[in-house]
Amino acid sequence: MNRFYGTIHSIQSSTHLSRIEIDINSFSMSVFIIDDFEHYKINQSVQLMFKESAITLSSLSYPSTANSFVGTIEAIDTGDLLSSIAIQTDGVAI
Repeated sequence: MNRFYGTIHSIQSSTHLSRIEIDINSFSMSVFIIDDFEHYKINQSVQLMFKESAITLSSLSYPSTANSFVGTIEAIDTGDLLSSIAIQTDGVAI
């Protein structure tokens, strides 16, 4: 599981769904929370975790892709079935 550490920048809620925007160094990412969002507050420190298999890697910039960031590939570990790619982005290693 990969993780970023950040601070909640904004919260937009409607009925049982909230969109929470998290600032991570010089970029931001958003998450959707269903129901259990009352304990999240603006300026609260949080961890944003995501599965390694749930990413798209591209050498081009797609501004319409949500939760994207620019980084540099630091290392590639090629396995028989899966590969591991280490990326450095704005002082954050994933």
